Amino acid sequence: MRVSGWTSGWAPRLLLDGKPLRALVEVVARQDLVALFGPRAARWGFRLVASVAAPDLRPERLAVRFSRRDVACLTEAVDEGRALRTVSVRDGAPLSDLDGALRRARGYVRCGGPALPTQSLPLLAWGGMPEPDDIDAVNGRAYEIPSVGCRILGGASVFGPGHVLDQGALVVEGNALDDVPVTWAHAAYPGLGQRRRRRIDETCIAFAGPGHRIYGHWLVDFLPRLHVARLTLGDRFADTALLWPADTPDWAGELVTLLFGPCRRIAYDPEAEILDCGRLVVPTYPLSCDHHFHPCVQNLYRPLRTTKPGWRRLCISRSRIEGRTSGARKVFPQRAAFEEAARRYGFEIVHPEEMPLREQVRLFNQAAVIVGEFGSGLHASVFAPEGTVVAAIGCFNTIQSRLCALYGQRCAYLLPRDVRVEPGTVSFSCELPEIERFLQALRDGEA
Repeated sequence: MRVSGWTSGWAPRLLLDGKPLRALVEVVARQDLVALFGPRAARWGFRLVASVAAPDLRPERLAVRFSRRDVACLTEAVDEGRALRTVSVRDGAPLSDLDGALRRARGYVRCGGPALPTQSLPLLAWGGMPEPDDIDAVNGRAYEIPSVGCRILGGASVFGPGHVLDQGALVVEGNALDDVPVTWAHAAYPGLGQRRRRRIDETCIAFAGPGHRIYGHWLVDFLPRLHVARLTLGDRFADTALLWPADTPDWAGELVTLLFGPCRRIAYDPEAEILDCGRLVVPTYPLSCDHHFHPCVQNLYRPLRTTKPGWRRLCISRSRIEGRTSGARKVFPQRAAFEEAARRYGFEIVHPEEMPLREQVRLFNQAAVIVGEFGSGLHASVFAPEGTVVAAIGCFNTIQSRLCALYGQRCAYLLPRDVRVEPGTVSFSCELPEIERFLQALRDGEA
């Protein structure tokens, strides 16, 4: 068995069931560390070689000791067909106060208990609106939202866009939100042994995940998680680094700075690195499997919202950004006709992705009605005033209704006649007369 990595000068030891194995240790030059830690780090690299003969040699039984207190499990040393275990972020550690969890590098710290969801306002009614069953599916479901808080972990590893391994198990939310992260992590797991390892000794936060290059996922998933970390850590948040996939778009950093102030980031390659973290903070998602938001999220966007009613009618266009994002490509044959009809009904055609971030926020602050194709652009309704109507062509999940419920806004939907979902593409179509009736209802404000 061969194990390579780096330490801060300590001679590493290979452990089996917590007991040291006899192993050959070779110093390996690591010039990549010199830029980070200075000339003294040139000889911090190592390679361990050991012969291990043991029945039932599971990866969880092996570990490397980097110092007196720091031990990392070798969970990446797996066979191709090995399944990846999961553990809920709330269930794998005892409840604890913050000081105790940080001291022990283990524990779940709550910042808010379970909550009931805010009910959506009635949908805006119009002649071609969804059927009653559709309305109930979008507006009527009410599941309890779990507690929110952070799990503190010692010796956990992070790979990909934000997957966390704790003692060989993937840390998950424990509901339907896990489908994509679990699928992605399973696909990457067999190849983890070929990735570079990097040791992170300081306390850091893992809050990103699949979709980290998509605007809407930041508004819906990652910024709310970071908000939970801030609520949990309190004054310590400012001194805690964020684990940051290196291919994250610049606008995501601007959003974080706008809402949280300057934050120190530790960038890493999500395709080629594994981070071994001495102390890791993993915030929960503050929403239930049906996308009901915990009320704590209301305060996240409050500094960028306004109490003044809006007056502008905005049509969010995808015409200049389609195919240039990391999300699924939307094929909507009536897009040009829809936007032209919106212009006739008094809507401004806007392209928020071409504006500076503060100008985008100001644009949505002034909105009375927002219409567009279902997706990330409409999720910026979090910056729109209470009472704004948010109207979507398409309703592929409940998230827009949940955002609007959180901020006292009303929804309207035009459900496409034909929807086809294929890998990387969502195609849908609407009849032009229905589009006209939809826009007229928005203009006239029927209710």
